[in-house]
This record gives sequence, C-alpha cells and structure tokens, in this order.
Amino acid sequence: MKTVIYLIRHAEPIKDFDKLFVDSMDKQMCNEKTILSVKGEEQARKLSNIDELKNIDLVISSSYVRAISTAKYIVDKNNCPFYINNIFNERKIGGGVIESNFWLKQMKDKNFKLESGESQSEVRDRMLDGVKNIIKNHEGKRIIIVSHAAAITFLLMNWCNLENVNLDNKIRKLVFNNKLVIDDTFKTPDIFKLTFVHNQIYNIERIVI
Repeated sequence: MKTVIYLIRHAEPIKDFDKLFVDSMDKQMCNEKTILSVKGEEQARKLSNIDELKNIDLVISSSYVRAISTAKYIVDKNNCPFYINNIFNERKIGGGVIESNFWLKQMKDKNFKLESGESQSEVRDRMLDGVKNIIKNHEGKRIIIVSHAAAITFLLMNWCNLENVNLDNKIRKLVFNNKLVIDDTFKTPDIFKLTFVHNQIYNIERIVI
C-alpha cells in the first residue's frame, strides 16, 4: 500500500518582519510569528489550485504562522482535516552570535548547533519520527505537511545524499537513488513528493510549479 506525503515549504513571508519589534519579542518568537507577504498569500491561494494537490486526505502544518497561513488554502480547497504539529517546526537557531556561515556549518556538520538551538541531526530525527507516525496512522492516504526549508532539507537527508552545498543563495544538491532531487535554492513555496510503500521510502521527487 502506497502512502504519499507532500512536503511543502511555506509561501513567501513578509520581509524584515523582525525589524518591526525591538524588545517585545525574541528572535525565536519573531520567527514563529512571521506572516506571509501579500505576494505570499496569493502564492498560497494559487498553490491550492494545482492538480497535484487535489484529493488530499489530511493537511498538517508546523505551528509557525507562515506555514499555517499557507496550509489554510489547501485545507479549504480539499475540505479535509487539518492539524498543527510542532514536530514539523523549523530548526531552532538558538542564541549567541550567528556567523555568516552558520547555515553552511549546519549543512556539513550534523552535530553543529548554537546554545539552545537544534542541530541537523536533532531536526532529522524529530521530523522522521513525525513522518513515521503519520504513515502508521494514515497508511494509504495522500497527506500534506507544510514546513520550512531547513527542516525539510534535514528530513530529506535521511534518505538523500548531500552531494554539494553552496552558501551563495543557499544552494543544495540532494540525490536519491542516483536521481537528482534538487540542485538549487528552495523556492517559496516549494513541493517535494515522497512515496512510501508501507513504511519504506520508494521515491522522492520535486514538483515543479
């Protein structure tokens, strides 16, 4: 029995949202509350109309506002159950000084993290646990998970080889069973289709929209 999971990166968020707050929110809270831009709202609406995302049985979103705001259009279009689960939240960056090559370090070193932040390995494990639980409870269904670029990348690295990474524009090259999945930066939004046979990964592909 096949289970199909669509990993969707949220639509475009508003730029420089963190600059609207001085002392009232810390960096993590600001990240969680970043809203979609006007363009992002339109992207999310159009996303819900593509044929690939019709006949969806269940939509799950991270607890971040921009992810929920992206998911709402798909839920409305499919008239399906909707759940929010923080297991699919973005990687927590943590505190301290964030160096310009922080992203590159995390891509290359699975255990690198800042104080109170998450490592690549920790995000990979929690995301994978979430996917396994979905398959256990919803085998044979078509499911959407709306999440974030780093979290989705780290999840995919459970099955894909990271063959190249470039800090410029955060380009990453992921290959699954000798087939290219992505050699690019993530878009807003972006879609990856994962097909499982029972609880084993069968195929991973990027859906071009």
